[in-house]
Amino acid sequence: MERATFKAGVPNYEYNRDGIYAHFNGQGLLVTNDAKVIAALSTAQPFIKRVDEQPKAAPKKTRAKTPKK
Repeated sequence: MERATFKAGVPNYEYNRDGIYAHFNGQGLLVTNDAKVIAALSTAQPFIKRVDEQPKAAPKKTRAKTPKK
């Protein structure tokens, strides 16, 4: 189960679209594990932003060292 944290532009914001209802707290934050709510809020950019996602760094490419003879 995925858990997500979102931040709205205003405190106490109520998102109510397409049968999805979400109420943000007084700081404009919402923590949810409902997949339908996560999917709906993820498309509401830029007004609602997901704040728990950390940008994943690209894996470093390393070459195998060949032993010198």
